[in-house]
Amino acid sequence: MVAGQRPPRLRHESRRDDLFGGGGNDDMDGGDDHDRLFGNGGRDIMRGGKGNDRMFGKESDDELFGDEGEDSLFGESGHDGLFGGPDNDRLFGQEGDDDLGGGAGFDSCGGGIGNGDTATNCEQITNVP
Repeated sequence: MVAGQRPPRLRHESRRDDLFGGGGNDDMDGGDDHDRLFGNGGRDIMRGGKGNDRMFGKESDDELFGDEGEDSLFGESGHDGLFGGPDNDRLFGQEGDDDLGGGAGFDSCGGGIGNGDTATNCEQITNVP
């Protein structure tokens, strides 16, 4: 499923999905099952939903939220907020100054080349000052 310039909201339920944001600000929700969400230009908000999800913020300042399941969140460029859910998650800020927040479970949080990364509720932390 791909967003264009409008409408900015993508939501899908009950099956494996690949959701691709458009050039603007997108709001994506993977729903149930194991999904992959890909941001693009603009400020994107992504929610994985239930299942083991993978989310990629791309450009701009994005917010990625894990949920039930073991999720992998990649901020890429920009000042991103990555927030794990109740299970074991992996959060990777990458470029830019990022805010990494693990949840319950054993969470691995990795910063990137930015000097202003922060990490909270992470059991394993790398590249965060």
